[in-house]
Amino acid sequence: YLFRLRTLDIHNNAMTGTLPTQISRVTNLRNLLLTGNRFSGAIPSIASLQHLVDLDLGANRFNGTFPKTLTELQLVDHLDMGNCNLRGSVPTEIGSMVTLEHLLLQENEWTGTLPTEVGLLTGLVEFGFGGKHHLDVRLTGTIPTEIGDLGALTGLSLYATNITGPVPSEIGLLTELRVLNFQSNQLTGSLPSELGLLTNLVELHLWGNLFTGTIPSELGGLSNLEIASFNRNRFSGTMPSGICAITPTVLVGGCSDNSGFTCECCTVCAGP
Repeated sequence: YLFRLRTLDIHNNAMTGTLPTQISRVTNLRNLLLTGNRFSGAIPSIASLQHLVDLDLGANRFNGTFPKTLTELQLVDHLDMGNCNLRGSVPTEIGSMVTLEHLLLQENEWTGTLPTEVGLLTGLVEFGFGGKHHLDVRLTGTIPTEIGDLGALTGLSLYATNITGPVPSEIGLLTELRVLNFQSNQLTGSLPSELGLLTNLVELHLWGNLFTGTIPSELGGLSNLEIASFNRNRFSGTMPSGICAITPTVLVGGCSDNSGFTCECCTVCAGP
């Protein structure tokens, strides 16, 4: 009797137990909104729900891995699997979900690498991928250069993932970005001057990495910047005068930490 159902919205309740496999029979569903419950167990196969556009599974107590069968849903534009207690790696098949605009995978216990196939999701507007500070998230590898293909992004969060290596210069291609969050990783090297091309940026979170060298003067062109954090890195020199001239509401630096980096205009001083 539910074959005509288009939307199932039971989010933010206290529902428990496992998701029934019979949900896969409601094949006309467009919106499946289960966020904010206490569902547990593995996420069942729902590949038969080929009309789904909005799939919200976040903030539950599932276990297991990212089901590859989810990548067979070819119309989904909003996928929320944040804070789902998931483990393992994100399948490379994620690149086939080309209709995605919002992909939220943060606050899980991911391992493996960030798949380069994410670069195929050129319609993405929001991408959240990371862990909780108290979880042992152990990604390997670097930020793929294919990230530069996501030119529609306005929000990119790769926090607390343990990802390593430098920030690729291709980051400068994401000119629609308003929020960039790389905090609490193992990123190294100098910041690319191409960050200065992100003129729509409002928030820039870089604290808690292993960055070295000076902060590029090109960042002084980020006239919309309101919040920026550079502390707990290994920068040298001083905060560029152009950044100080922007007068962000919150500007966090080491101010005068052991690396020799100084910031006379920072609104908050936080050491290494």
